[in-house]
Amino acid sequence: MTEFTDYLRNLFEQRRANPRSELISALLCAEEKGSYLSEQELFSMMVLLIVASHETTVGLIGNAVLTLLLHPDQLEAVRRNPALTPAMTEEVLRYEGPVERTITRSVARDVTLASRQLRRGD
Repeated sequence: MTEFTDYLRNLFEQRRANPRSELISALLCAEEKGSYLSEQELFSMMVLLIVASHETTVGLIGNAVLTLLLHPDQLEAVRRNPALTPAMTEEVLRYEGPVERTITRSVARDVTLASRQLRRGD
């Protein structure tokens, strides 16, 4: 973690000195224009972006391989016609997305909402 923090700190210094047309420079630029991001916020944003992009990419690749193995006819179609790859990728994103979380919510206490009685736990 120390090496990664040092890497990011050096990268931020380089981009402050020589901005580029990319996200890190844009985040640093926004800081200079009044939309201030602290050093900790910059570190947190970079970790979030790296982890999120890695997890979704790994999940998509894994889901695509599994889905194609479970549907050999589709695997064969993509093998015969690699031009189907973009459509296959979109379909896997729809069919077996890399990030699927079920958000459940429940009523904390009995309440009436729009003339409907909701009980705790509903």
